[in-house]
Amino acid sequence: MSLENKSQLDEKINLKEDFTTTGFDEWKNLVVAELKGVDFQKKMFTKTYEGITLKPIYTKTDFENNPFINEFPGMVNYVRGGNSAGYLSNGWLICQETKISDPKKFNEVLKSDLEKGRNAIHFSTDSYNYDESNPRINSLEDFENAFCGIDLTKYPLLANCGESNFPMFILLKEYATKNNIDMKMMTGGFLASPFSELLKNGSLHKSTDEIFEEISQTILWCSKNGISLRTIAIDSTILNNSGATAVQELAFVLASGVEFINNLLDRKVDINLIVKNIVVSFGVGSNYFLEIAKFRAARFLWSKLLEVFNADEESRKLFINARTTKSNQTIYDPHVNILRTTTEAFSAIVGGVDSLHTNRFDEIFSDENEFAGRIARNTQIILKEEAHLDKVIDPAGGSYFVESLTKEIAEAAWKEFQLIQSKGGLLECIKSGYIQDSVSAVAEQKSKDVKTRKQVIVGSNMYANPKESRELITEIEITSNQNPAINISKKNHENLITKIQLMNKNEIIEHGEIFKDGLTIEEFVSASDKSSKQEFEIKTLANFRPAELFEELRIQSEKYKKKTGAKPKVYLINMGSVKQFKARADFSRAFFETGGFDVIYPNGFTEAEEAAEKFHQSGSKIAVICSTDENYPSVVPSVLSAIGDKKNLMFILAGYPKDQIDLLKQAGIDDFIFLGCNAYDLMKKIYSFIEKEF
Repeated sequence: MSLENKSQLDEKINLKEDFTTTGFDEWKNLVVAELKGVDFQKKMFTKTYEGITLKPIYTKTDFENNPFINEFPGMVNYVRGGNSAGYLSNGWLICQETKISDPKKFNEVLKSDLEKGRNAIHFSTDSYNYDESNPRINSLEDFENAFCGIDLTKYPLLANCGESNFPMFILLKEYATKNNIDMKMMTGGFLASPFSELLKNGSLHKSTDEIFEEISQTILWCSKNGISLRTIAIDSTILNNSGATAVQELAFVLASGVEFINNLLDRKVDINLIVKNIVVSFGVGSNYFLEIAKFRAARFLWSKLLEVFNADEESRKLFINARTTKSNQTIYDPHVNILRTTTEAFSAIVGGVDSLHTNRFDEIFSDENEFAGRIARNTQIILKEEAHLDKVIDPAGGSYFVESLTKEIAEAAWKEFQLIQSKGGLLECIKSGYIQDSVSAVAEQKSKDVKTRKQVIVGSNMYANPKESRELITEIEITSNQNPAINISKKNHENLITKIQLMNKNEIIEHGEIFKDGLTIEEFVSASDKSSKQEFEIKTLANFRPAELFEELRIQSEKYKKKTGAKPKVYLINMGSVKQFKARADFSRAFFETGGFDVIYPNGFTEAEEAAEKFHQSGSKIAVICSTDENYPSVVPSVLSAIGDKKNLMFILAGYPKDQIDLLKQAGIDDFIFLGCNAYDLMKKIYSFIEKEF
């Protein structure tokens, strides 16, 4: 065939001429036809927990009047990122937290991780509320054991120090002096997060005035000595893990910022110095596009807030540390957690975070281990090295959907922030319980949606694996904030303690050798705190993990099996032809497997007597009748009559024929399962019924 006869592309491609333009109305008409009478608005629009309605499609008209239309990365409000080159100049920090209590073991694991792709040091240590899963750093010796052989000037350091960072910062300062480490070369921060600690623990160990005084003195000392370590954490992950919306997280961050700024301005700290000391930590939820928009809105709102305080434009950039959420993690089918974490990490990176912790797939039920830790760390490395997310600059920029969503979230968050301010500010709203009640209301709605399976948790309330067993797990334990017996030096430090008691905060931070002779953090805290009496107690924010509801049922099933030798049985009485029972039988099997039931799925029955005989032979106390609405008026009475004595038995119907409900109940049906019913409450009711004999 000659070249002349072959079709060839034009030198220039003009898509507008080659393809006809389809307008929104044409698209809508086609969709409405496909819906066959189902309401377009109800079916195609989705309302989020933030109160934002998501459209089925976004067009150029949705982008009109958008304040971000002419924004560029690194410019103006930083909605598209604080750096014009995005991750091309500085990639995000792979900032996995190390949670190992023994300092020497902590050191060993940290070194290994840093050799395998992690490029930041992240840990938590609290001088007041010791968590046994965190590194036990109680003295200069402990600090040396934890960081021996690790160059703290090479890796950014993010240390969560609880309600006050003052004791740990003094310890860091002395460690650096003893080991000839130039603190000017260190980056990251030793961070105090009093508001999130207050919400977690219900009280603080010292007055907020003293905490702000310690923070101010630390900031001023660092500034005077040319040290750029940050000192303040606004940590909204506690809200995220308690079920909060993106809007609530953003409003909390803004209101926290105002509290820190006003209190530190009162102590003569410059506004630009204050905001350069702040790290904001967000949780990352599973709503992919919403999370991208949240991070973009955070930078925009933060810039707008600091503009009010007359901060320099460069100081308005926000450092965002992100952590994938624990609220959607599961103990059953735990490897699905890897998928959840991956999509959350993807959205955080596309959203432009500065550092990121990705959860281990077993983080909620297992101690730190090499295998799970490696997968969590490599999730980020794959997104960087194979997905090349560090080679693009704000890939979401210009998306009609994302830009519109960013605007809507920003507007809603600003409105909620103003409401908090009108109620007296963040601290007053925490004291009154407004913050906690608002988050709890959302968590309650999410729980309801999980119970009715409107919100799907794969492996828990949908698509459960009936063969999976977690016999060793009987409950999810939350680590208590108790102070265990820590090795305290037996040396006599009375003279030093007396000296510390007479010093003010500035004198303490200027002093050079507080921990030199083995003084412990506990002793230092006891000597240096000027306000040991708690100012107030508040309602705490409870962790929210809705999968626990169905995990509770599965654990109940395993306990039942341990007592009886078998899981509780549900027998499907499938009446009629395969075509008549299969859809509802399949639905019923999947439904009850989420509660840990052994579902017996026989072939269809044509005779009620045979169905009754097989049901009795199964030993099950629960029967689910599956057929069509048309068959139920005749099938249900005949089957229940054939079964005979119904004592200690429960009968459930697959479906909810509204016009037959009363008649079916009169015939002996106890309950109904259908799409949208409260699966958790029904199965909880069944467990109560079958366990009466125990």
